[in-house]
Amino acid sequence: MVFSSYPFLLLFLPLVLAFFALQVQGQISSALLMRGLVVASLVFYAAWNWHYLPLLLGSVSINYALGRRLSTSHRRSWLVLGIVFNLGLLGWFKYRLFIAETLHGLLVPEWAAPSLQVVLPLGISFFTFQQIAWLVDLWRRQVALPQFTEYVFFVTFFPQLIAGPIVHSRELLPQVRDNWPAWRVSTFAAGLALMCLGLAKKVLIADPLDAPVGELYALAGGGAPIAGETPWLAGFGFGVQLYFDFSGYADMAIGLGLMLGLRLPINFASPYKSRSPIDFWRRWHITLSHFLRDYLYIPLGGRERRYLSLMLTMLLGGLWHGAGWQFLLWGGLHGVALCLAHGWSRRVGWRWPSWLAVPLTLCFVMLAWIPFRADSIDTAMSLILALNEPWQWFPWLQWPHQGWPITGPHARLASLIMLGMGIALLLPNSQQWVARWRAAMEHDNPLLARRALRWVGVLCGVLLFMVLKQLYAQPEQAFLYFEF
Repeated sequence: MVFSSYPFLLLFLPLVLAFFALQVQGQISSALLMRGLVVASLVFYAAWNWHYLPLLLGSVSINYALGRRLSTSHRRSWLVLGIVFNLGLLGWFKYRLFIAETLHGLLVPEWAAPSLQVVLPLGISFFTFQQIAWLVDLWRRQVALPQFTEYVFFVTFFPQLIAGPIVHSRELLPQVRDNWPAWRVSTFAAGLALMCLGLAKKVLIADPLDAPVGELYALAGGGAPIAGETPWLAGFGFGVQLYFDFSGYADMAIGLGLMLGLRLPINFASPYKSRSPIDFWRRWHITLSHFLRDYLYIPLGGRERRYLSLMLTMLLGGLWHGAGWQFLLWGGLHGVALCLAHGWSRRVGWRWPSWLAVPLTLCFVMLAWIPFRADSIDTAMSLILALNEPWQWFPWLQWPHQGWPITGPHARLASLIMLGMGIALLLPNSQQWVARWRAAMEHDNPLLARRALRWVGVLCGVLLFMVLKQLYAQPEQAFLYFEF
């Protein structure tokens, strides 16, 4: 089950909100609401593949047992055991085939290789990192041991379970202990608006890009001749698709949290407006950036070993996204870019003007998406090397025809890229929009507040209608980060 599907929008979510409304009306307790949301979250997870539900429950139970030991004895060995357990679980499901293929049967005989090919359990990268962070915070005594039900709720809360944002217990659990839920119309409306904006990003922009972007990477993977403009279309096309898909998911997750009276951390802040690679990683997948900084970069040496720590952190961050050399290449590219940016800042200090820094950073980020999207290092390199090929814009770059700004073999792809880049670069992001609307809905003047609420309701209705109509015409598509 995904957020952008009829079962979720027309059945699961209305039932959850109806149960939530019982608590708002005082008919059930907050404790019962929490248990009900835990059950709903487990149903949500099992609807994708129920075979991995015992894996999730086992991971939660074992981590909580280790946390209890850690809170009473405070021995580093329990923390090490917890980290080894979580990384071992992640490695077994995500990296064992990659390691076996890399070592060419040195550790695993060829006849046993088929047994290594398993479907990646949904969300394992996210709930593994989340629980590692909890164990470390517990060992640092930054959090106290919660009740078991609270812990299960913290890990399995369905808006963030599958693809983040990566939430810390110190951010979420205090909210459910302090008069939760403190329901307000403006908060619910803001959450609904974020939900609808995220749905529109995913269904109306990201999903239509899937087929034309996939065709380019399939051509490159098949060894077809590649023109000079193809890598740019492949990089920018996937960059737009991934941004609207993943930021759309984050908007929906945060919106669902607000609808249920909880605040989840922001995960995107207009990353394609960044002035440098450093700025980009402060804006893109913010919760992952904070995790890598706090639990990897700083323990590796931080500023004392700045460049080595940066490279190792980005290489491991790339490997976290997927088991393949292409992900290591992507992480390495960003590691080198971050090292160069920090070196420039420390030794030169001169800031590039925005009109030059933003497009240069954007081009680097977009072209770096090529290995991230490619199915192999060979596909990635074929596209990257094609940057030296002569461009063939003019056979297909033409004036408007049949409703599209350009025509030719890549007309739809280029048009969607221009639409997505225009939204990402020229307009406020969804969080900024909703912050303005929420301020208007909470205006001291009741008349202005009601008017703002009506306009938000109209906008949500229009977006939901467009999304539901589009879902009827196209197959349901999972979020891209479900693969990681």
